[in-house]
Amino acid sequence: KHFGTNYRLLKTISLYLRSSLQHGDAVAVEGLVPQRYFLSVGVLNRRKNYINTIKAFAQGEFALQGYHLVICGPNGDISDEIKSLAANTPSVRVMGYVSDENLRWLYKNAAIFVIPSLFEGFGMPALEAAAFGVPVVVSKDSALADAVNGLGVQVNQHDIGDIANGIQKILSM
Repeated sequence: KHFGTNYRLLKTISLYLRSSLQHGDAVAVEGLVPQRYFLSVGVLNRRKNYINTIKAFAQGEFALQGYHLVICGPNGDISDEIKSLAANTPSVRVMGYVSDENLRWLYKNAAIFVIPSLFEGFGMPALEAAAFGVPVVVSKDSALADAVNGLGVQVNQHDIGDIANGIQKILSM
């Protein structure tokens, strides 16, 4: 923001993906239909912005279109708040930690990967989703956008309507 991004010698070098995630069996997750869910992966904390993600899912009325929102990740600082909101929002499922076999299936079969984080150090889950060919909705001007090399739809992570519009934009492609 203060110094710009157009540096003659600055290049983004993506990290390698875990080979254990790329190769091996994919075990289906019961109750999910391929291409009928949006996926988000990461610890259940404030910086992952799951509250706004769930609210955007509800505001966009994606459940009425037959979609689910699936959130995977271990407990964090606001796990109870996220789980409570999810329990009161139709078609939102918080799965907690999942095995690589389940995660592989989730990535392979997601319609969209949504992660409008407030802050990211790198954004490995967005990179993993992109590697599986899943279109991504990520925060503007963030490490997430850099991790996927500008691919996907970038949204204002503080604006619930913009997150919902980003999801709808990918669905309409």
